[in-house]
Amino acid sequence: MRLHLRLLSRADCCLCETMKAVLDEAADAGWCSWEEVNVDRDQALRARYGADVPVLLFGDRVLFKHRVTRDALLAALRREKR
Repeated sequence: MRLHLRLLSRADCCLCETMKAVLDEAADAGWCSWEEVNVDRDQALRARYGADVPVLLFGDRVLFKHRVTRDALLAALRREKR
């Protein structure tokens, strides 16, 4: 079962671009699927997260903020599958 993740990001965010690259690699390997949500297009998300992006969510749970490595993501996905 592939877990579906949600990435809260914004335009022109270098940390967001780096996290997207890690997520693309994970999705290509079949570990997960993911979608991107621009916090600036949702007033509630912008109020909650402000400049505190990127944020990677599984459901409502925050898995990572700001940075994630391939290995850290794989470990988190394994924990969530238990």
